[in-house]
Amino acid sequence: SAWLERNLVTWLSHRQNMDVWIRGIIEELPQHELGRFLQSVRTHGSWFERWASKRLSCPLEGVQIGIVEASKRNMAVNHGKLWLPLMKNGSGEVKRVILSAMRDIDDEDAYLLIDEIWHSPWRFVLRCAYMLVPHNFPNYPRMREMFEAGLNSPHERIRKDAQKRLEAMNKRKSPED
Repeated sequence: SAWLERNLVTWLSHRQNMDVWIRGIIEELPQHELGRFLQSVRTHGSWFERWASKRLSCPLEGVQIGIVEASKRNMAVNHGKLWLPLMKNGSGEVKRVILSAMRDIDDEDAYLLIDEIWHSPWRFVLRCAYMLVPHNFPNYPRMREMFEAGLNSPHERIRKDAQKRLEAMNKRKSPED
């Protein structure tokens, strides 16, 4: 049955390259089922970037999250190029998923995506960025600027977090005080 095939391919995709099967399934799946399937598989080839690029404008949040989840450990994908439109135009939850997935991508791609996150109107996205960016990307060159931008946030908790982070950065910079 189709259900058994999808579940078997999902399970096997985390153990071996199942791209041939995945390609066949995603071409036949109805859009409302596509997001859930993509969120559960692992892809391996560069074909996925080409396929996903054509579906970035899909209005279904599940499909957008699925694109991130299916591509996050695929080293044949240019994550910065693929995820940047989602970081710019996606929902807050899509942005949060990208932030969590970025630990596996190269620094330059991550920095490009982090630059987009500062201006998010969503408090939960900014809180996630404030936790993950210093931990996963301690050498992010615009770290101070990111926290300084947080001082102007309409959210009190974001302003407090930004202030604490900046104070900690200042203490590390001048330990003789």
